[in-house]
Amino acid sequence: MAIEYPLVRGERHDFAQIEVEIDTPAGPKRFKGFKGVNYKIALKPGDVRGTGARKLGRTLGEATEDGSLEMYLAEWDELRAALGAGYMRKSFNIIVTYGADGVPVTTDTLEGCRIEEVDKSHSQGTDGLVAKLTLNIMKILENGLDPIGETT
Repeated sequence: MAIEYPLVRGERHDFAQIEVEIDTPAGPKRFKGFKGVNYKIALKPGDVRGTGARKLGRTLGEATEDGSLEMYLAEWDELRAALGAGYMRKSFNIIVTYGADGVPVTTDTLEGCRIEEVDKSHSQGTDGLVAKLTLNIMKILENGLDPIGETT
């Protein structure tokens, strides 16, 4: 589906249309009560250098995939209970789906997630309380595509 310019018969992606599904030992749970979902992929090649000023080549490099979830406390309590005791040692998948009327739905899969850190930093104000989860991610597929191109 080609993007229409200007998009007069539809909408663009926005935060209100994101859904997060987390595959827990108690079964998949769908969440809408979160403030942020962040993930990134990096593939940093190594330089192969010789005697000249320019590099001779580069290596495949090392990939890093990590992210975070910022969930409201009620949703964090539900997720923590579903993961159970030792929740920081459990591995799970996260499926992030976003779409809008007039543009295709996109589904990103964060495979082999593990919680590295839970940050609850509360302060005075009108915002709902949140827990920020730092994630260690084994593999990210963007709409089914492996950005690194490896099959393992």
